[in-house]
Amino acid sequence: MYFCGESALVELIYAFDMIPFFMDTIPTRIASQDGVASRYIDEAEKYVPTGMCGFDKVELGAALLDEFGLKLDAFIYTSILCDSSRVVHLAMASIWSDVPSTVLDVRLELMTQDLNI
Repeated sequence: MYFCGESALVELIYAFDMIPFFMDTIPTRIASQDGVASRYIDEAEKYVPTGMCGFDKVELGAALLDEFGLKLDAFIYTSILCDSSRVVHLAMASIWSDVPSTVLDVRLELMTQDLNI
């Protein structure tokens, strides 16, 4: 299982015969379960500012509590425009130091070309 953050180049991941799992699906899936997401957010807020993105805090909290429920083969994340993700994904790579991790540096031009920025 290869965890990856948003803006991951899934074509590249598939080209290496890997199957991606997008971490951002987790906060969305557990949002309606009483007390689950908030527990992860509370854990994350022991280490990061309260103003950070809720998605990232849920992901970080689950990683800190070791409750993803999956064994990772690798952790792949990208250099996206979101400041919260840049901080949280780097921290998660440290938490999961027993698996290979890498950051794919996505050029700003590629991320903004469809936004007409």
